[in-house]
Amino acid sequence: MKFNQFNVGMLPKKTKYNQFFKFDITTVSEFNTRFFGINILRRFNKARYAFYQDEGRFIWHSCGNDSSRVILFPMFAGLFGGITFLISLFSIPFLGPDDTYSLIPLGILMAWNFTFINLTSLLANKLPPKLMYFDRVTRKVGFLNDIKGCEERDEFGHCCFPWRDIICAVKTTITNTNGSYTFYPVIGHKDESEFPDAEVDVVVTDSSQHPIHCILAWERIVRHMDNTKPLPDVPVYEAYRHLDPITAEFDKQNNRPEYYWRTMSVDQQIEIGEELLKEAWEYEWSEQAEPRAEITQPWLRWEPDLTRTDKLDWKYKLKRITLQLLFCIP
Repeated sequence: MKFNQFNVGMLPKKTKYNQFFKFDITTVSEFNTRFFGINILRRFNKARYAFYQDEGRFIWHSCGNDSSRVILFPMFAGLFGGITFLISLFSIPFLGPDDTYSLIPLGILMAWNFTFINLTSLLANKLPPKLMYFDRVTRKVGFLNDIKGCEERDEFGHCCFPWRDIICAVKTTITNTNGSYTFYPVIGHKDESEFPDAEVDVVVTDSSQHPIHCILAWERIVRHMDNTKPLPDVPVYEAYRHLDPITAEFDKQNNRPEYYWRTMSVDQQIEIGEELLKEAWEYEWSEQAEPRAEITQPWLRWEPDLTRTDKLDWKYKLKRITLQLLFCIP
């Protein structure tokens, strides 16, 4: 990869790669319908409910070292239980008629996962995560956690700062005894001494051993906050493009298909994302490199494979419920 002149540290508020992409796992044929499976209390998660109303307006990131992430332990316990159960299935043919009691752990596992998945929605209101969100309309950056010294509040009652006061730096941390390290972006207020709590250590991947993931995440935020341009044409924005006046006019002038990404399967979206990530690795990131042109008409490059289109049918619902009950995957 051509990072010979790339400086890890403070990232500028400009974009170079300009190949924005984020797939949408909720993209199905019935796009306006969200299916939450056994998570019947999801609608009461007020902490993030407002953001789901217009994802074309908000981008949000939670803090990687937020204390509220302790709730991940019960989720991992449910996941471990599900894997253990699958392994134990091989012993079922050898069970006798008096061994039905051995299925009791399955009932306990399903009850655990059902309870935990629903409780997370309620706990989100009592223990809101350390989360920051970027408002494209107001060009403000808000925080769910309270910040000492913050005087401005947005329409949700959360502390917020002007976008111009927010900066991003790439930092590293040692991940094991062998000296391996991970890159992660730290986004916060430029005056760290005055607002030390206005800072989030963003998790861009499970293990980012190269700054490329940090750069791409920051470029997406920078581009999102530029409300003088239409929204990038990526799956996560498709259902909200008509809500942004500049984007709606741009789509009209370009005769954009109304149902483009939503007719494409999630698997195909993921493949496109991997293709663009590969191109990012091959991109010349030096200061002398010219910025790439943004993809404004993706339908000319990728044609949806209609044989792979996801549908909100009983198979999709059964798969989602199975993942929730057996593996505690929301």
